[in-house]
Amino acid sequence: MLDVHRLRLLRELDRLGTLAAVARALSYSPSAVSQQLSQLETETGVTLLESAGRGVRLTAQARILVAHTEAILERLEEAEADLRASLTEVRGTLRVASFQSVLLALVPEVLTTLASRHPGLRVEITHQDAGDAFAGLLARDFDVVLGEEYPGAARPPVPGARTRLLASDELFLVLPARGPYARAESATVPARLPDLAEVPWIFDAADTAPGQWVRDTCRAAGFEPDVRYTGSDLLLQIHLAETGHAAAVIPGLLLAAVPPPAARVRALPGHPRRKLTTGVRSGAAADPAIRAFRAALSEAINATATHPAPAPKEAQVTPIDKIAWIRLEDGKILSTRSRGKDVYYLPGGKREPGETDVQTLVREIREELDVAIAPDSARHAGTFEAQAHGHSEGITVRMTCYTADYQGIPAPSSEIDEVIWLTYADRDRVAPVDQVIFDHLHQSGELT
Repeated sequence: MLDVHRLRLLRELDRLGTLAAVARALSYSPSAVSQQLSQLETETGVTLLESAGRGVRLTAQARILVAHTEAILERLEEAEADLRASLTEVRGTLRVASFQSVLLALVPEVLTTLASRHPGLRVEITHQDAGDAFAGLLARDFDVVLGEEYPGAARPPVPGARTRLLASDELFLVLPARGPYARAESATVPARLPDLAEVPWIFDAADTAPGQWVRDTCRAAGFEPDVRYTGSDLLLQIHLAETGHAAAVIPGLLLAAVPPPAARVRALPGHPRRKLTTGVRSGAAADPAIRAFRAALSEAINATATHPAPAPKEAQVTPIDKIAWIRLEDGKILSTRSRGKDVYYLPGGKREPGETDVQTLVREIREELDVAIAPDSARHAGTFEAQAHGHSEGITVRMTCYTADYQGIPAPSSEIDEVIWLTYADRDRVAPVDQVIFDHLHQSGELT
C-alpha cells in the first residue's frame, strides 16, 4: 500500500521543482524530504527521481504517479468534506487568504455573520496576493483564496484548485481636485485618459496584475504614464490623490467601503471591471465551513454598493448578470429566499469563469436546492431586466431564464433559507426583476 503522505511530497516536488522548495513549503528539512521519497521508491519498486544538474527531476513513472496522486488527494478531501457535512454544527478552523479591498469592504461583515451563525468556526485570515496564495492553497496553508482578474488578463487555471466568480467590480479614476494636477472637472462624463498624460500616478508594481493592467491601459490611450509612486496600499493611493500629488485607479468595492474621498472620482472610458473570485482545492467545495464562508461572502457583497456614490447619472452601469430556473407546477412557481433577505427570488445565480448558461444553471440549482437539473432538457424562457433589489438606483439585474426537468426534491441548501411555491398573488413578495417575470408568465396563462 502506497503512503499518501509520501505521494503528496512527490506531487509537491513536481509542483515546486526542488527538494529545498518542498522542504520550505512543508516545514521539513531537505534531507527528510529526500528520505521519504526514497522510501516511496522502495514501495513502488521503480525509479522516481533522476539527477539533473544540482537537483533532481521526476521520471516518467513518477509523473504517472503524480497524476494519480491528484485524484487521490481530491477524493480524500471529498471524503473529509462529506464527514464534516454529516455533522449538525459547522466547526473547526478555516484559513483564508485575501487582498486589501476585500479585507476592508467585505471581511468584517463576513466575520460578524459567521460568528453569529457558526460560533464553533474559527476563521483565520492572511493578507496575501492571489498569486502566492494559490501556492499556499495547494500546500494546504489556506482553505480559501480570494482572487481578482483584470480585464483581458484571465488567471490561467490552477491544477488542483477550482475558482468561482464572486462579483464584477468597476474600476474608477481618483484624481486630485486641487493643485496643478487637477483634471476632469465634469462629474457626468468619463475622463479622457490622454488628458492625464502629464499627471503623476501611483500604481501597484508593474509585475502585478493591477499594475500591469493600468499601465497597459494608459499605453493603449497613447501615453506612457509618469509613475512616480509604487505601492499596493489602496488607502495610500487615495490619500496621494486627495493631497494633490498623484492620480490612481481604485476599485469601486473599496470606494464604497470608505468615506468619500476629498478628490474627484471619475468613470474610466468603457467602464472596465475586474472579476472577484474565490478559489478552493478540488474536492473541498462541499466542505461546510467553505460553503458557510462563501454564502456569507455573497451576502456581504450583495449588501454592498459596488458603485461609489454619488454615481454620475450618465455613467453606464453594467447590469448584474444572473441565470435563473423557471419551474412551474400546477400554476405555481418555485421560489427561494436567502438567509437574511426579506424578498423571494427565482433559484439561480452568477456564472463562474468559463461556464455556459446551462452549466451555471446545473451548478447553482444543485448548490441551492440539492436537486439535479437535466442539462439536455434546458430551454431558454426569456431574458428580463429590472432594478436590482437592495442596490443603488440605476443598478439593474439581467436575469436569463431557463426551464428544465430535474431529479430530486427541492430543499434549502447553502445560503438558501426557504423554498416556496408562489402564485401571481404573491407578486409583491418577490424582487423587482422577478415581478417582471411573474407578469410575463401570468399574461401567458402559465402562472395563476
